[in-house]
Amino acid sequence: MLIHGVIVSGRYLTPLGAALSRDFAVAIPDLPGYGLSPATGSGQTLGELADAAVASAAVWGADRVSLVGNSFGAQIAIEAAIRHPETVERIALIGPTTDPRARSLPRQYLRWQRCGLHEHPSVFPVMARDLLDVGPVQAARLLGVMLRDRPEDKLPAVRQPALVVRGEHDHVAPAEWARYVAGLLPDGRMTQIPSQAHMPHWSGAAAVASALRAFLS
Repeated sequence: MLIHGVIVSGRYLTPLGAALSRDFAVAIPDLPGYGLSPATGSGQTLGELADAAVASAAVWGADRVSLVGNSFGAQIAIEAAIRHPETVERIALIGPTTDPRARSLPRQYLRWQRCGLHEHPSVFPVMARDLLDVGPVQAARLLGVMLRDRPEDKLPAVRQPALVVRGEHDHVAPAEWARYVAGLLPDGRMTQIPSQAHMPHWSGAAAVASALRAFLS
């Protein structure tokens, strides 16, 4: 199951989903209030988003699932792994947020700007459409949820095998932070995708799928 980030829906994960679907059954849910999913009373906290992701697996008919989260989706995957160890088999964190050295909106924005130079331009219209769907008020609320979370405090409690995936030019998830995340995970490892930034699953889906394939197997 692929889990999207803070102001995007599952649309930008479809290239990776297509690449992985050759070997795995893949689901890409839109969490509550995103994309094709209506806003509900839930989905306002990290725990509710994690519960919604696991509930999607049940609707899908899966009693065990591996979670692949990008950016804020990585934080959701971490939370889900801790809250639902009986369901979550393993997790992969692509460009995990948030580095404690940039835990503010201005710093995150500057890092996003630096990443933009290395992202494929075709992803930006998709992101703009997703931002319109979620709305600026909800986007601001969820950015607050993202920035208040302290994943580094939770990582030692993740007992599932975990893989940290980082694009070579990802300034949102710098190499030092990605290595730190992998080191805090009891069964963690890290891999880097050359020539990619914060969304390697969009423009480098084949390379990311290759990195994930052995781990997910």
